[in-house]
Amino acid sequence: MINAYISETNVSLSRFISDKVPQLLALADGLLAYRLSTEELENGIWDLMEGWLSLGQPKTATPSDKERVFWDLLGMMHRHAPYQLRGHMALRQQLTSRMDFLRLPSAPLPANLSTPAL
Repeated sequence: MINAYISETNVSLSRFISDKVPQLLALADGLLAYRLSTEELENGIWDLMEGWLSLGQPKTATPSDKERVFWDLLGMMHRHAPYQLRGHMALRQQLTSRMDFLRLPSAPLPANLSTPAL
């Protein structure tokens, strides 16, 4: 019974991450291109979090690399002001490396993932 629940949770979280990657990347692209206000960015971040909460806060036993990068990118955009992510070269590089990983199948896993899986 517990194994079935864990398996179902892993599938629903994996599906959630896959479904929400385009939305997260659109937020990051909009941030870097100055197309989003800080309020629009925060609303988008909270929209993603509310979607996760609506699943009952699923947690995988061992998060995938994709899941870890997803949460790390989301956390970066929440923790840092847009001007910091655009202007600070190290932060911008970290942001774009996470975006590349989620966007490109051949991209390497970003270094220094700071956001633990939820």
